[in-house]
Amino acid sequence: AFCGLLDVATVHPDFTGDVPEVCGLPEPVSPHLGVAFINEVRSGLGAGTWRHRFIELVSASHDPLDLDGWRLERGDGELVHAFGPTKLRPGDAAVVAGPRWPGRTDAVVLTEGPLVIGTTGTLSLVAPDGVVVDVFPLQSTLSSASLNRTLDGDPGSTPDDHTILTVDATQASPGRRLDGRPWTAGPSPDAFVINEL
Repeated sequence: AFCGLLDVATVHPDFTGDVPEVCGLPEPVSPHLGVAFINEVRSGLGAGTWRHRFIELVSASHDPLDLDGWRLERGDGELVHAFGPTKLRPGDAAVVAGPRWPGRTDAVVLTEGPLVIGTTGTLSLVAPDGVVVDVFPLQSTLSSASLNRTLDGDPGSTPDDHTILTVDATQASPGRRLDGRPWTAGPSPDAFVINEL
């Protein structure tokens, strides 16, 4: 209604500036927002840990997600990995790792060269249309453990040292939830959230 009034309003005769366009069309929203996020990153601080570096992506989509054309970039815009044809099932995870990855190989996307992530700044997930879909803050960990979202699977929560977030102090859970279960199994049955005190 407000923009309708501006459309019919008359500009004051003493006004000499340009009339601002306040009722223009809204910016288009990317269809990629909210469909995937970075949940866990191990940047490999210690000597000999470069083979254990990985980035875990989780699909938040209800449909299969084609990652072809998606990119992982450091905060300075430097490319970490560009995806080729890769399908991610709804609610599942994929692990991006270097070519000499020693871990499980199901749902792993291997890079052509070493996976160089960094330990400071941010890591971004960028959709094919150039929209930054997720930003994951990087930081040093207390050990050579990974950084995992504090609330596993919640893209809005901040990351913390994996050993602090697990009961048995595991260092990482690439391609799996914090408790080791598959992503498609859903949240842990004994997980709970205190909504209000």
